[in-house]
Amino acid sequence: MAAAMARGWAGARGGPESMTFADAGSGRAAELAREVGGEAVANLGELPDRSDTIVLAVKRAALDEIAAGLSNPPPLISVLAGVPVDRIRERFPGVPLLRVMPNLAVEVRKGTLCYVRPADDLRGETRDRLLELLGLLGTMVAVAEKE
Repeated sequence: MAAAMARGWAGARGGPESMTFADAGSGRAAELAREVGGEAVANLGELPDRSDTIVLAVKRAALDEIAAGLSNPPPLISVLAGVPVDRIRERFPGVPLLRVMPNLAVEVRKGTLCYVRPADDLRGETRDRLLELLGLLGTMVAVAEKE
């Protein structure tokens, strides 16, 4: 899903000025960075200093490892399937968070992105920026967490 989102943003007018990728050693981050014109970092801990938003697009079993490797992250967008907002908040207390479930059509900016209505800690300019960024990939639909 991360690759589909990155490809969509790379082709979108008004998309991110740059994208930085990290992986667990598979090499996919470097490959995707070459494809879309971004940058890959070898250490997950480098992301907070290079990013104004981090997209969590990993297997749900990797959440604890990712949380341990990210200190003081910027706002997060989670695309972790089946991982509720409360569980992510436990791993990243106090960090603005938006949970979203996109489909593969985001790659061509025709996706449908269901997002959990943000909590009070995600509001104002940060909320607007994240929703605008995701809106570049398709139609945004607010849903309750249980949905």
